[in-house]
Amino acid sequence: MKVTNASIFNTNKKKYLCINGLHNYLIQNVVADTITLTAPLTEDHPIRQPVYLVKAISYYIGLSGGKSALRRNENTGGGGQPLAENIESLEFNYVDAKGDVIANPADIRMVKVTVTARTGRLDPEYKGGNGYRRRTLSSNVRVRNMGL
Repeated sequence: MKVTNASIFNTNKKKYLCINGLHNYLIQNVVADTITLTAPLTEDHPIRQPVYLVKAISYYIGLSGGKSALRRNENTGGGGQPLAENIESLEFNYVDAKGDVIANPADIRMVKVTVTARTGRLDPEYKGGNGYRRRTLSSNVRVRNMGL
C-alpha cells in the first residue's frame, strides 16, 4: 500500500494504522512511501482515502510512589504515567449485542469497565477488608463503529 508521508509510521512505536476511520491494521514494514501490513486489506479502498495513525494505549495497575496506581501507557516511549493512586484492580469485559461476555473482536458492541479503589490508610474501626475501605465502580462503554 502506498501512502503519502509514510515516515510517520514505523514497526516499533507507531505500528497501527486506520484506513478511512473504519479498519485498523498492524504494520509489518515501512520502506519509503510503501507500507506492508501483517494481514491483507479486508476490503478495497479507493485512492486518496485518509490513513490515520492509531495510538495503542494500555491501562494497567502498577506502582507510583510506592502505592498501587492505575497507569496509562501510550506506547510511544514515555512509559506508563499514573492516573489514580490506591487502585487495586481494573477489569475490562467485552460484551456482544445480547449482553454476553465474549472474546471475538468482531462481535464486541460494549466494554464493561470495573475499577476497585482502596483507601490509602487503614481505618482501625473498620473490621472488613483488612481494615481498608474499598469502592468498586463499573461503567458500560459503547464502542463506536462496532455495529448497533
